[in-house]
This record gives sequence, structure tokens and C-alpha cells, in this order.
Amino acid sequence: VLLVENRCTAARIGERHLLLAAHCVLALSSSGRSLLPILDANYKRGGKIEVTDSNDVAAARYRELTVVRTHVHPAWLSECGASGCAFDHSIRGVAPPDIAVIETVESPPGTIATVDTGHVASGDPLMLVGYGCEETLNDPSAPRRLKYAMTEAIDASSSLNGFAQRAYFETGGVES
Repeated sequence: VLLVENRCTAARIGERHLLLAAHCVLALSSSGRSLLPILDANYKRGGKIEVTDSNDVAAARYRELTVVRTHVHPAWLSECGASGCAFDHSIRGVAPPDIAVIETVESPPGTIATVDTGHVASGDPLMLVGYGCEETLNDPSAPRRLKYAMTEAIDASSSLNGFAQRAYFETGGVES
């Protein structure tokens, strides 16, 4: 598990490939409060990104990687362009895949993760891993350490207006 640009969690899925959320690689508006349906300059060909595999961000040593290309799921970009990149997709009944793959010149730190593309059924155990903010959404903080939590998958009927009723903060997350 990696921290990219001190804001998003990624998995190393190949010798030079990172898997992360599509919203992490998009450019911010001039106000910095919304996303634009275009790549941030750091994620374009030749861009430079900083990554670490440290569990403690304060003591982390970052490695600079050069971007070869970034692939964003086309359904995400399409929906992002239509909605202004707001995070209300599921409320509106739309769930585009929020995924991107970054190919780099250099090898990222960390081990290569195995990606299981099999079906996840309601009730299946899940481990959530990420750096994430440590405060509330209204008062976000910078990530400080890698965290994980055990939970289980839920189906769409277990959500409220498209948002899961169970979330990280309700699972008794454990620091790694």
C-alpha cells in the first residue's frame, strides 16, 4: 500500500503500475474546492509524483516517480464531465468505476499486490486499508499513518441514499 502525493492511497499492481481512485488524479478547480474532468499536470506524461510505502507519514521517505501515462476509467470521466465531478454519483443512481492506473518509468516502492477480480458477495469479509483523513469530512486533516479495518461487504439495499450505513469509523479501525 502506497501514499501518493500525500493525499491518496494506491496499490502497486505491477512492476511499474499503481492502482488508485480516479478522483485522485484529476485537476482541481481554481478555487481548489472541486475536481475538473481532466488530469492534474502531475499525472500527465512526464509528470512527477511522490510516493511512499511508509506506515508513518511524518517519518516517510518519498520516492519521485515519472509518469508514463495515466489511464482513467472512461465511465468515470464521462460522468465526471456531466456532473461537474461532484461525489453525488450514487445519490443520482449512477456508479461509475472510480479507478485509475498510473504507469511509471521507475519501479514504485513496496511489493506487488495480487488483484482479485472475483465477485464480492454481501457478507463477505473485507479489509479496508488506507491513509485517509483522520478528522471529519468537514474538517479534514492530512493523512498521518496507514490504517486498516475489518468489515464486511454490504449490498445496495443496505445503503441509505446511496451511501453505506457502515463505514471505516464504525468498524473500530486498527492502526498498522
